[in-house]
Amino acid sequence: MYELGRTAVWKKYTIGTRPIDKRDNYVKRCVGIPGDVLEVKNGQLFINGKEVENPELMQSGYFVKSKSNTLNRKLLDKLDITDVMGTNVGNEFLLNLNENNREKLLNSGFVSKIIPNLSPEGQFDFEIFPHAPQFAWNKDNYGPITLPKKGETVQLDLNNLPLYKRVIQTYDANKLEIKGDKIFINDQEANSYTFKQDYYFMMGDNRHNSADSRSWGFVPFDHIVGKAVFVWFSRSQNRGFPNIRFERIFTFISAKGISKSYFFHIMIPLLLLIFLYNKRHQIKEKIEDIRRK
Repeated sequence: MYELGRTAVWKKYTIGTRPIDKRDNYVKRCVGIPGDVLEVKNGQLFINGKEVENPELMQSGYFVKSKSNTLNRKLLDKLDITDVMGTNVGNEFLLNLNENNREKLLNSGFVSKIIPNLSPEGQFDFEIFPHAPQFAWNKDNYGPITLPKKGETVQLDLNNLPLYKRVIQTYDANKLEIKGDKIFINDQEANSYTFKQDYYFMMGDNRHNSADSRSWGFVPFDHIVGKAVFVWFSRSQNRGFPNIRFERIFTFISAKGISKSYFFHIMIPLLLLIFLYNKRHQIKEKIEDIRRK
């Protein structure tokens, strides 16, 4: 149902955590489907051992060395670079860039060097799922991990339980207990578990500034509520006044990214229709006034 590379919307919070009308919708790219083996190596995504083509506008973090102590704000806005953070080095900044604006920034004459900000293999990041030291993973080096598939059975022990604890206890709604070195599911000792539904893996195209499955873990089928197809409005707090990203308003979303903006294509005919409607209304009122006289 959700092919590789499609965008999907899912509910972050499970039933019982927050009321239905208070749950948050997240829009991310579906990069893994049930049964897939997913792995990230030095920032590159692999599915079932095969390298996945990166989205055209995928962003990653880079250390950028400026030729001065600042960065040109107008140039950043022109290149649609919105995530800018300082470091403890005066002329060095941490930016999230795609291949297109990275190359243009490097050739702009304002920077001297751009270095990828990659976490090394084996560096444990506690914020990364499953948040357990035996899985020494980070955003750039993650897995391999097999996505749960409905009806399939996995062997359970205390070492791999962090991978499946939320699935068993929260999403599949079972009672889970650990007594000594034994696992109990619904008061029965268990050394295996059969998944009740399919699970998916979501990632944001801004790979170093995204809350996604690398943080939340597996996304159950019943939490996926739709597919993103259209952007009607876009703002960025890091951009100068008025903070509106006109190039993203009225754009369409596909597996490759977003289309060009159709803002003016839609607004000009719309304004023309409004003008003609008002004009017609004025003429109609004049005719009514003449008739009354």
